[in-house]
Amino acid sequence: MFDLNSELERWRRNFSKDSRLDPDEMAELESHLIELFDSSVKSGIPESAAFFKAIQDIGDPQTLTTEYEKTRPTSSRRLWRAFWIAPLVAPVMLAIDVFVVGSLFSDPVDAGTPVGIFAIPLMALTLGTLLSYVIAGTLWMPLAFFLQKRGWLNGLSIHSMGFGFAIALYALFEVAIYFITTPRPNDIIEFMSSSIYIAGFVIPNIMLSVVAFWWLIREKPARQTSLDVC
Repeated sequence: MFDLNSELERWRRNFSKDSRLDPDEMAELESHLIELFDSSVKSGIPESAAFFKAIQDIGDPQTLTTEYEKTRPTSSRRLWRAFWIAPLVAPVMLAIDVFVVGSLFSDPVDAGTPVGIFAIPLMALTLGTLLSYVIAGTLWMPLAFFLQKRGWLNGLSIHSMGFGFAIALYALFEVAIYFITTPRPNDIIEFMSSSIYIAGFVIPNIMLSVVAFWWLIREKPARQTSLDVC
């Protein structure tokens, strides 16, 4: 004998395995499922077949989760989790880059080489970490929450914003290095080669932090499996 409550419980249990809908979204979906069921029963379809038809009309968990994600704002908890992790990626990668370049191109005859190979990457890691979290806390996160509230926080906005930050920070470094370098480069070729070198250290590593931030806040696709509706 068909028992609607038992079938609904079975459907909720199976559906929740392959979706990440919150309780309110599940309640809304269940209400819609019942409406479809009642409509089919009123049209003369047997209850068991009507319930199966309603499940088919509702759709599979992965598709519905994707649809809900399009209208669901990114949670603040995921944003803060990304804040604590993503900014660290850039300084770590920068320190690795500096260490590798220093190891490959340093002068082994220079007495300061062994110390510099380790000291400079460590300094880059320390100062880079401090700068990354200052920028993330004072500029990046306020912008991220601003975009979140308006439903504009997505891959395109995050990567565009990150690229803008990378270019701005690169320009800041370029200006600072230009004014503290003695003698200043007076050859355009020398200046351009120096600029490319600095950009290669700054921009890719910042974008890696941006990619990590997006990966940490985005909804992961639900694993698709067949529903047990028997």
